[in-house]
Amino acid sequence: MSQAHYDVIIIGAGIAGLGCATKLVESGIPADRIVILEARDRSGGRIHNAADDPMLDIPLSGISPAALEMGAGWIHGHGKQHLLSQLLSESKAGEPVVTDWRRTQFSYQGSGRQLGLLAIGSAMMRVGFSAAIGYARRALTSKHQSKAAASTLFPVASLHRTPEAQMLLYTQAEASYAAPLSDMAVSLLGQNETQGIDAQPHEGMSWFVKKLVNCAPSIRYRARVVSLSHASPDESVQAHVCCADGSALSARLGVVVTVPLGVLKNDMIKFSPPLPPAHLAALKRVAMAKFTKVLVIFPRRFWDSGKHGFIVVRDDSAARNELHSASYLCVWHNVSAIHGAAPDKPNALLGIATSHGALHVDSLTENELEQLVSQRLCAAFGLETLPFKPLAILRSAWNNDPLSGYGAYTYPTLGAQKADFDALATDCPPFYFAGEHTWLKEIGTVHGALQSGQAAALRIIEKVLT
Repeated sequence: MSQAHYDVIIIGAGIAGLGCATKLVESGIPADRIVILEARDRSGGRIHNAADDPMLDIPLSGISPAALEMGAGWIHGHGKQHLLSQLLSESKAGEPVVTDWRRTQFSYQGSGRQLGLLAIGSAMMRVGFSAAIGYARRALTSKHQSKAAASTLFPVASLHRTPEAQMLLYTQAEASYAAPLSDMAVSLLGQNETQGIDAQPHEGMSWFVKKLVNCAPSIRYRARVVSLSHASPDESVQAHVCCADGSALSARLGVVVTVPLGVLKNDMIKFSPPLPPAHLAALKRVAMAKFTKVLVIFPRRFWDSGKHGFIVVRDDSAARNELHSASYLCVWHNVSAIHGAAPDKPNALLGIATSHGALHVDSLTENELEQLVSQRLCAAFGLETLPFKPLAILRSAWNNDPLSGYGAYTYPTLGAQKADFDALATDCPPFYFAGEHTWLKEIGTVHGALQSGQAAALRIIEKVLT
């Protein structure tokens, strides 16, 4: 079978792949010499908006697209110097809507009684979270940090806080990293440099995907790559790519691999020769977080439009020792009201399930999920029953998706070290690597993925120039 020849082949049309492609074109490589191979029938990867689903048959009129993001949902650290914020500003796309986490209602399960403001303030401020991480690190020598789970040290770091505040601190940690504290490495917590405001573009994070697709070279959809191999020394190309449909391509300069970490962990792409031992060891040690969004659309709003979020904790003593308060749909975002939905029109709440809770939610039948949603929302608002039956309940189910690597994003896994993330980011020419898992200082973020793709492009350009 004849091969299609390109200068650069990019695997994955997520934000990293699109960022890489556009940077290559900007740097002078002709667009017709670049191709993006995407296994799905769409671009965006783990950025996906329910409004773009042609099979969805529910009333969405009046609900902002930003409220319908089933994947990455926020610009973390929005500001003038932020890469994503700059893209919005340059395109005159309008100022994004800020989510003010201070406007969060914290309630006890069942009674709906709200927690005291002092408990909330000491636990949910980011400085409190950062202080707990710092305390945990100081409590151990660097030799032992990689083996220490956050769950063993956060209680010590939180002794000066109330039990309610400790529970909320756990909630913040587990909701942020989408993993139990018992599975997080103290040494890697806080490596992410993202701080500041969380915001959403009016059109949702999918705006960035559409923006980059418009500037990107050719994208081949339903092109799942199954193997990558070095070319022989006497060939004019450096690498060969084979797809599941039998098609074959070759690259003169290199192949950029931007697939999710889990795709590599599950050996869904065969490398010949195999990846180096350090890379393979890192793939074993670093894991993907389990994170599921549950979008519940009601015919009208019955909750407080002034709150940006709702968090439910149990008020029995046993529950205060649990480290999974965020797991089972205990965190809800007031996504449509934030974006100005009229109260008498369809409104949506977005629930988050993490870790074991995410796997549980993804395993439920539609009826079981509706029952769980009803239980959790009644607990949040102190209701016996919900006043309206949901028009629709959608879930992201990334954990069941092989193309997302059976997970949502990478987290600081217990047993992993910084060297493992360095290995994941190390190129093996003619193969170059990008994706949020290769960008430790912005791990798990859209802008981290975008920066990693742009950086991979610049490494290829540097090679061409030398």
